[in-house]
Amino acid sequence: MSYECFLLIRTTLHAKRVLAGAVLSQQGVYWAKAIYGPYQIVAYIRDDDETALIDRIEKLRAERPIAEMDVRRCKPLPEDSALPPFMGDHTQPVRACLLINVDPHITKERIVVGNLRKIAGVRMARAMWGPTDVIAIVEAADHEGMRNLICDEVKIMEGITSNTTLFCYPEAQ
Repeated sequence: MSYECFLLIRTTLHAKRVLAGAVLSQQGVYWAKAIYGPYQIVAYIRDDDETALIDRIEKLRAERPIAEMDVRRCKPLPEDSALPPFMGDHTQPVRACLLINVDPHITKERIVVGNLRKIAGVRMARAMWGPTDVIAIVEAADHEGMRNLICDEVKIMEGITSNTTLFCYPEAQ
């Protein structure tokens, strides 16, 4: 079994410097990007050992430029065991992290996760514990493609009540 978390990080220094130094240098961090919004960095971390994962999270939390870290633990679904591990690879230049809330009276979050995984441009979708029900990493060729993906395919899905989009900084050319 693999234990997975997403970290929303506020920093006291330049986000890209902290990303390149304190965050990406940590073992177990498979994907991390600087983002726009109240948090400056989003990171995906996983480990096969829960204790080791917790130790990595606490080691990162203790880094001097980390002012605050919100840890969002992934909720394992039975179908997750068949998924290849997310390595943070991407094929499109525009990326975002979606924090999605689901109305359980309309549909189950596992149905939303399954439907998200069927959409082209969704690189990863996981159910979450905590204030966010589902997290998804999405990508598109340009901002218009991202708008179409989020507004015309994701937000209209049955059961989705709200979505927070955290756009990633563009990659350096």
